[in-house]
Amino acid sequence: MRTRFITFKVTMFYLATKSPLRSKLRVIIWFLYRLFLRLILDFKRMKARIKHVEDQIIESKMKDGAVFLNTIEQLSNLYEIYCKERDEKIKWKLPINPIIVDVGSHIGIYSIRKAIEYPSGLIYSIEPEKKNFEMLKRNIKLNNLKNVIPINIALFDREGHMKLYLDNFGSGQHTLIKKAKRSYKLVKVTTLKNLVRKIKPPSIDLIKIDTEGAEYPIILGGVSILRKFKPFLIIETHPWNDKNCDKKILKLLKRLGYAAKLVKYDGPAKYEGSVIFA
Repeated sequence: MRTRFITFKVTMFYLATKSPLRSKLRVIIWFLYRLFLRLILDFKRMKARIKHVEDQIIESKMKDGAVFLNTIEQLSNLYEIYCKERDEKIKWKLPINPIIVDVGSHIGIYSIRKAIEYPSGLIYSIEPEKKNFEMLKRNIKLNNLKNVIPINIALFDREGHMKLYLDNFGSGQHTLIKKAKRSYKLVKVTTLKNLVRKIKPPSIDLIKIDTEGAEYPIILGGVSILRKFKPFLIIETHPWNDKNCDKKILKLLKRLGYAAKLVKYDGPAKYEGSVIFA
């Protein structure tokens, strides 16, 4: 209850300092929806201590000691990683010093959690959007981590530049998949294959991909990498951006010799999605 009360106070501060009215109403609706989810899905499991630190930014200290600078809407991302703990349901056989590639790192929640869990490991944290990337770097520094390497680039099935369509409501919902009514920024794009050629890791033990609909092209651009290293995979799919993404990814992974498991996750009907473990 204390966490929810503090979250409510910080949200009210946010609303009082942000305009116009439409934006405030959107945040209110988002907050009420997320608060409802937390009441139903046990928000207290996060065991987070939350305090306001600067304009529209709060600090969240998690149960494993990780500290994150984030905004109100990013609390839902903390919940996804720390409460649902999807990958912990799978019996990963990772070494004590795994090399992990986090594609679509956002502000670094998954990367930092894994860096703390595996202090001898190495995490490559891939995030194309500038504001998210700056917050990612701040969070790495805040946690005094030397085993997280941030890389400001997008992955797809080609080289060059692409439009990253921005979601003004959720910083974790930016996408390379065309959205007609969204503003966009041009971002540099490479393939998983070429990224790995550049960073030259001796191995890759786990790849996590959460890129709001670009998951299939990313895998296509890294087929040779999956064949060479056979990493474990966590792939979050987004059918509202590509309704056939689950089937296409599962078919491709089967062709590559993976035994994949599809797990549906909860959410409003419009935003139902899945996580593929392989």
